[in-house]
Amino acid sequence: MVKAELEQLVGKDEKILWSGAPKRSAYLWRSFVNLLLPIALVWCCIDIPLFIATVVSPEAGEEGPGVFLIPFLLLHMTPVWLYLFTAFFSFARLKNTGYIVTDRSVYVSGGVFALNSQVKPLAKLSTVTISRGLIDKRCKVGSVVLNDDTTTNGGSVNRYSANSQTLLFLPDYEEVFTLIRDAQERAYARANGADE
Repeated sequence: MVKAELEQLVGKDEKILWSGAPKRSAYLWRSFVNLLLPIALVWCCIDIPLFIATVVSPEAGEEGPGVFLIPFLLLHMTPVWLYLFTAFFSFARLKNTGYIVTDRSVYVSGGVFALNSQVKPLAKLSTVTISRGLIDKRCKVGSVVLNDDTTTNGGSVNRYSANSQTLLFLPDYEEVFTLIRDAQERAYARANGADE
């Protein structure tokens, strides 16, 4: 479904060179193993025993400390709820994530509740790089990072430039990288008026 919606955005004068999506296992593995995981585990180790002790305590009647302590502990477990929220919604994000590379642009879709699509013209890209972290190597995938040349001093978001777009967890990341670099060179040549 995402692929069909992305294909509708492709111009009539463009030729689709590649289309795909993140590898499911790598995407979900990365969603569950993130920086919030150790924080959530520590919070659970502290708060869950307190919660249980409060509930089973003989003073936990209507007038006991449980009336105030239970809501406090539920609020105090906010890091755990955040971790569970991001992990749970990763399934919806994965369902809405897709990529198309044409001879002129790269189309990227994503989002949790709504499908958001972006178009990166190849002639506007400054650099194309490959990124492989521990999870990427373990799952035999890689990510292709597309950096936009619209600003020279952009901030950093998620360890990439603020003007970058990332094609995450691709099994064929090397081929996609080469395909985009070759198409980018042809797009530069077209933009500068040279013959292909």
